[in-house]
Amino acid sequence: MRWDAIIWAAIALLLFAAEAMLPGAFMIWMGIAATVVSLILLGIGWNFLYVGGTTLLTQSYSPNESGRAQGVNDMTVFVVGLAAFVPVTFIDLR
Repeated sequence: MRWDAIIWAAIALLLFAAEAMLPGAFMIWMGIAATVVSLILLGIGWNFLYVGGTTLLTQSYSPNESGRAQGVNDMTVFVVGLAAFVPVTFIDLR
């Protein structure tokens, strides 16, 4: 069961690598299509990595502690995302 999550995380990292290289290599020839494919790969890679990481996190704790660990992880992810988003709202682009 544990190797399944590691395999999904490895696939996600490969998708992230493909997403990082795709726009620079093909943007000149493909235009917006490379950006669309890159964003799709980014989304799929993010989802695989998030699910795989959460699975590994909950497997590393006892059944009594896994729910709390997953809750703390989710709250941390959302608070960091909020902390990254809020300052951007104050940027004035004139």
